Parts: sequence; structure tokens; C-alpha cells
Amino acid sequence: NTLNPFKVWTSENTYSVGNPYQSTLVSNNIDLSYTLLNKYIFSVYYSYDTGLNDEYSFPDEENITVSSWTKDSGKSHSLTLCFNTNHSLIKNIWDISGDMNIYYISRSGFQHKEIDLDFNNWDYTVTLTNTFRIPALKGHVFRLKGYYSSPTKTLTDKRKGRVILTASLISKFKWNGSLSLNIMKQFNSSFYKSYNSDIYSFKQKMFNNNLFLSLTYNQTFGKNKVRGAKNAYSSDLDNRTEN
Repeated sequence: NTLNPFKVWTSENTYSVGNPYQSTLVSNNIDLSYTLLNKYIFSVYYSYDTGLNDEYSFPDEENITVSSWTKDSGKSHSLTLCFNTNHSLIKNIWDISGDMNIYYISRSGFQHKEIDLDFNNWDYTVTLTNTFRIPALKGHVFRLKGYYSSPTKTLTDKRKGRVILTASLISKFKWNGSLSLNIMKQFNSSFYKSYNSDIYSFKQKMFNNNLFLSLTYNQTFGKNKVRGAKNAYSSDLDNRTEN
């Protein structure tokens, strides 16, 4: 519980402590979007949050690991810039879509004991998706998707640039069912968690180069049909109204 001021032991050498003086979270958001030529979409998202609290782990005087919520409330400015586009390179055969997102975050006012927890960071992601339809194989779609995430760094996390490739073969059936085979490969998915100060430091490295394989079946029931609208006006309105 984030408000519980008492120790809650989770193992022999680990316990958590909440913050009963936690402030109320207040979030202010602005969203703007513009579409050009029905192909290009530009979006801007801005958020200003106050009363934020985060959880951090640190050793106490007896060298026991403590998971505690920050005592002082913080504030955060975040900005996201988005661009999206869709094109048909070969009609009914090859479609391509792409999007790019740029993120900025600045956090201040976070402090635990004498440790300053403020930080700011820029990063971005790019996604490109190709969809292929083969006329001789009606009902079958092949999709190839590439994703890139730039290197990013926060107060305690440092992540290298990531690349994820996904290939999907989708088969659609007359009975409103679809079967999809998906293969996803992550490259260079490693990151460090570390912090260093005069009174507290830690370092942790995690590395994953994963290959995922999934087979998914979806079934839609009923008819995808919208009933025609009817004229609800009637000349005998008085007869249908009770006094």
C-alpha cells in the first residue's frame, strides 16, 4: 500500500514502506492533431503533472533492502510529437504505413533523504509496416513490420537502441475467422539499471535477445450488418403518449 507508513516484509531482507503524506496527483493535458490530404497525420501531446510519487529501493542502516515511496512530491513535464502516414504503393497488393514518435520528459522535485531524483530525457521511436496481398492467394495477407527505439536514459535506467522485426502471415476464412502466424525477433535488447551518489549506489545489467513465435485464431460471430434507420415520427403521437 503506497500510503501505509508501517513496514511490510516481502522477504527475510526486504521490506516496503509507504508515504502517508502523499499528495494528490493532478494532471493537465493538451492534445492537438491535424490531418493533411487524408494521408499525413501530425499530433502533439503535452502533459503537466503534479503530486507524483515514485518507488525506489535502497539499503537502510542495517543493510536491509528497503522499497520506499519518495517523501517529497514531484512534478513532470512531458511532450510527445507524432507523425503517421499511410500509402498504397500497388493498389490492393502492397500497402505501407509508417509512424515516428518523439518523446521528452522532465521530472523535478523528486527527492528521497539526501538523494536527488530529478532527470530529463529525449528519445524517439520509428515504425514501418509493409502489408502484401497476393491476388492468387485470396484471403491471405503477409505483413512485415520493423520497429526501432532510440537509446534512452532516465535517472536509474540506461537502454541501448533496440530493433524489433515482426513477420506475420494472416489467413481469413469465409466464416469470419482468421488464423495468424507471427514471428518476432528482438535485437540488442539490453539495459542497465544503476545509480551512484555519496550515500547510495547500485548497478544491474539485463540482456535479452528474444525470439517469439505465436499462432493466433480469431473468430467473429454474428453478421456485421447495420440495420437501416427508421422514421420514428408518427401522426398518432397523442395515442402513444400516456397522461
